[in-house]
Amino acid sequence: MYRAIRVAAVVLVLLAGMLIASAYPRWRLPAVLGGAVVGYLMPGYVLKRLGQRRQRTIMRELPWTLDLLVVSLEAGLGLIEAIRVVGRETSRLGQQLGKELSTAAAEMGAGVSVDNSLHGLAERTGLDDVKATAAVLIQSR
Repeated sequence: MYRAIRVAAVVLVLLAGMLIASAYPRWRLPAVLGGAVVGYLMPGYVLKRLGQRRQRTIMRELPWTLDLLVVSLEAGLGLIEAIRVVGRETSRLGQQLGKELSTAAAEMGAGVSVDNSLHGLAERTGLDDVKATAAVLIQSR
């Protein structure tokens, strides 16, 4: 998928470079080469920035979500059910971490072990705090 995005970006920016080159024949080679370079580098940059923004959002949501998870566990729910409930409620509010918890709960429902599901959650977010939380949850089981 990423490769297809990169190829599409290169093609689009090359076309833009060719349009510039047709309007300004003297700038033909720099426009086409510059278009190729920008088209190759731009998708990586954009995806990196989007990933960083998502990680910042998850870090802001983490304390509130953990509080809700603790309250659910203290109310007597099991770990899997608490993850399912918290994931459903927080994703309904549009939170990124809630969507990840819902994904983890769906994996658990599909037969993936709790350990593997929580490891997947930690890897998908890429945050050390979420990795530590997943490790504590796995160890507490």
